[in-house]
Amino acid sequence: MTNLVATGVSLADAGNYQLVVSNASGVVTSAVAQLVVHCVDVAGTNPVAPYSNWATAATNIQDAITASVASDIVLVTNGLYAVGGKSMDGTITNRVSVDKAIIVQSVNGPNVTIIQGAWDPTSTNGPGAVRCVWLATNAILGGFTLRDGATSSSGSSGYGGGVYAVSAGKSPSAAAVANCVIIHNAAGNAGGGACGVCLNHCVIATNRTVTGGGALYCKLKNCTVAANVSTSYGGGVSECTLQNCAATGNTTINSGGGAFYSTLVNCTLTGNQVGNATVGTGGGVYGCILTNCIVYANSAIFNSSTSNSSSSTFNYCCTAPAASGTGNIASDPLLLADGVHLSAASPCIGAGASVAAFTDIDATSRCSATLT
Repeated sequence: MTNLVATGVSLADAGNYQLVVSNASGVVTSAVAQLVVHCVDVAGTNPVAPYSNWATAATNIQDAITASVASDIVLVTNGLYAVGGKSMDGTITNRVSVDKAIIVQSVNGPNVTIIQGAWDPTSTNGPGAVRCVWLATNAILGGFTLRDGATSSSGSSGYGGGVYAVSAGKSPSAAAVANCVIIHNAAGNAGGGACGVCLNHCVIATNRTVTGGGALYCKLKNCTVAANVSTSYGGGVSECTLQNCAATGNTTINSGGGAFYSTLVNCTLTGNQVGNATVGTGGGVYGCILTNCIVYANSAIFNSSTSNSSSSTFNYCCTAPAASGTGNIASDPLLLADGVHLSAASPCIGAGASVAAFTDIDATSRCSATLT
């Protein structure tokens, strides 16, 4: 069975579709599939359900979601979306609750399409907080900035200040976020930016929480995780899987400035920090499994011998001091000033294992034996 996948859907694509296949043996016709689109424009003046064109567009995203059914698409045009919402647990409000398997997609991307939550006015995380987005299984969100979201101070509502989906244990749910910027969110428990979702080509930055400053229980591909803060474990990420990602400038106190108990392939971790004057190990990573990664120039204030790593397993990686395992090197990776990309003279070029034909963090096809 082969699926036909359409990308870059616009309002003009709405309608009925049918597949007809013919050869010398005859003709086969599929059932009719309907593509239904609902429009959202914060500046709209005549919202009329089901919001099927721009003239009758909903003025907040939640109204359009309510008017949709599974497999529909909600298109959102430019604007700041900071009103409306729905609670999924009776405790905390989500600015947007994608409570069914639909696609919610911006028209022009995260620079001009913002979903804004709210911090509790007295304690950041508390009853007055509003999370940015809640996602149901198989829901997809694409092309937004998610900012200034927050959660309850504790309990099951204290996870994922920017975006949250109910995960299967410590594994991410089948909910996806693509091409989004997740910034300046706060969670009372864990997952300051995101919890329980698959993140693709996203920036997760300046979020904060107790564990997993940027993300908890997430799967990240081609993402940048930067300047997130946790007060306990995993300044960048905690208990996540990362592929072709960069984690830079994240901080925590106890363990794992960049990553804590995570699995990383083809990732670069630099400039992350752990600890204070009395505690802290693993400035780059703690308790992680790494392949084809660079973990270099991180810091541990209390125990400098663990500046790059502690209690972690390396294969075909560049880190110092030299790590046991297969194919590891300890040379300076000679990164460019951005702390992510390699200079032409880097000893890491061509030094990795051929684990898969991945693209890099810039979504550029590259030799899988190149470490970046």
